[in-house]
Amino acid sequence: MVRIKKRSQLNRVLKDVLKESLIAISEKSKDIVENELDKHAYSNKPSSYKRTNQLKDSLTNKIIENKNSFKAKIFHDTDKIKPIPPSSSNNYMGQHYSTATYRVKEYQKYIVETINNGTSGKIFGSGYWTQKRPYFTESKKNILKNYSDMMKTELNSKKLKVRR
Repeated sequence: MVRIKKRSQLNRVLKDVLKESLIAISEKSKDIVENELDKHAYSNKPSSYKRTNQLKDSLTNKIIENKNSFKAKIFHDTDKIKPIPPSSSNNYMGQHYSTATYRVKEYQKYIVETINNGTSGKIFGSGYWTQKRPYFTESKKNILKNYSDMMKTELNSKKLKVRR
């Protein structure tokens, strides 16, 4: 049991509890994104290329602290997604790669939008890889819908009574 004598101590304890809770929720939220990614983008078995799993491996969560507030950020670290040019070992199909190499050689900063919104264009042929696979949109809906309950559960587990 923590014994608090000053308001500054109370603020510090509450801040620590809130930060720990947000860290736990950001991990749960990252899991939600991974599950939606599996469901929408990784559920098929590709026959025309080798799956790298770089999109899934690039998922990152980060807590940003600003004076008396915290923010959780869940994103794809695009430095972890490498362009793979077409080659015989990859069935002659490039990945995370632009065909317009003179303009945009590295396509990884657009990969989330391309997959989520189905904006790959006709240049990549047609198939499930050109279809909308809204894993990030669905993740966001799921997280927003469940955030309050996740935070309530997390704070209650730290012996803070939270009512809704």
